[in-house]
Amino acid sequence: MLRKHYLKALDRRKPRKRPGLRAPHVWLDRAGTKVSTFDLFTGAFTVLVAPDGGDWAAWAWLG
Repeated sequence: MLRKHYLKALDRRKPRKRPGLRAPHVWLDRAGTKVSTFDLFTGAFTVLVAPDGGDWAAWAWLG
């Protein structure tokens, strides 16, 4: 039963947004440079927010 749950969570065709799951790969523009979302994860806590996610970004910077 658990195996089926984990295999379903790993289905790359259906991106999930639950904590602990792999983040989807997306190319972002950072100051005119293409950056992969995978390059944002450095082993520290990372918060991904949309352009209108200013409140979340502010809380993330506060630590």
